[in-house]
Amino acid sequence: MNKKELPTIPANAMVLNNQYQPNSVTAGNVYHLPAGSVLNLDDINMSSGHTLYYISGELNVKNIYGNSATVYVMPGGRLKLNMAIIPTGLTVYAYGDIEFKNNVKLNRNCSIQFDIVLTVSNIEIGGRLYVAGAFNASSLISNNDSKVEFGGCANVLGTIVFDNNSEIKVHQYVSASKIDLKQNAKVMIASGAFIETNTLEMNHYTTRIECQGNEYAGLDLNKLIIHTFNVEHMFIGWLNIKMNTFTNHSGEDNAALLWNSNVIINNPNIYIPANGCHAAMGIPSAPENNYRLDMIASLAPPTTNISATSIFYYHTKAYVSWHVKGDPFAGYVDVLNATNRELEQTTLSGATDYNHIAVHQNKLYVAGGSFDKGGL
Repeated sequence: MNKKELPTIPANAMVLNNQYQPNSVTAGNVYHLPAGSVLNLDDINMSSGHTLYYISGELNVKNIYGNSATVYVMPGGRLKLNMAIIPTGLTVYAYGDIEFKNNVKLNRNCSIQFDIVLTVSNIEIGGRLYVAGAFNASSLISNNDSKVEFGGCANVLGTIVFDNNSEIKVHQYVSASKIDLKQNAKVMIASGAFIETNTLEMNHYTTRIECQGNEYAGLDLNKLIIHTFNVEHMFIGWLNIKMNTFTNHSGEDNAALLWNSNVIINNPNIYIPANGCHAAMGIPSAPENNYRLDMIASLAPPTTNISATSIFYYHTKAYVSWHVKGDPFAGYVDVLNATNRELEQTTLSGATDYNHIAVHQNKLYVAGGSFDKGGL
């Protein structure tokens, strides 16, 4: 579900009030419940074309019929849905509050986006659910072909079940007592994000958890259970997996399992920083020193076929030694004024290579070599 930005209420929107008649709704109608208003409706009509509802006040609804409406719960607005099943085809963008019954099911092709916190007891997803803020629930079931996306901190006290072909995207953090992945269920986790659970069970070889990014994501597991040996294709990308117990029902010996090359198992040296939802994972590396190099002068070689061998900076002057490549032995010393970037002096040795240079108390020391005397 692509995140939709906060819309502007159309100027032609009709006021939603107690004169509202569901049977009078026609295709393309636009309604607005003003801020400060409280409206209780037994029924709301979402079947006549593409109807739009903007909720700035508080709307309490017992029943929705139809499958072609979009509801915008504006900031400060509140929508209370007193039904166990949210119907097919309803799209809700919640920038304010939504209240569900304790046990609620989002039907297939029902899409709901929350820009703030969603707290619910038990929720079953048949369509699409996107929660940008925090998510809190007792249990979560994501049915076949459903899509769930968590942009913030998602905490489920009980079990999360992802049925066949369901997909979850984790941008920051998901925790649950147990996470159960069925056939072709897919978890996409961002770099730096974290999944924490007592038990992760991978029930089929098509099930997979994949890191989307070039930095590590973390899996903190008390127990990992697999039923097939195909772990190389079940765990993909930059994943740091910390687990206490590994239960392998595949029939393959643990040592024979081939893991993806980017997957790390129980390595405390892989560091994932805290992100506001979870503590840091692993041991941070020592801070890097950020050095910067600035060129203050450049110097051309005094002749061809020679190489610079060292440079020594003393007071405001740079001393550069050179030697000839190969035969014959010969060397140069250049003295460069670093203030005005002018070459002050060049000294030539016709029989000695100059390989290193130093200056101390206004005395110049050179190390090198010659054909007759060797090292000097």
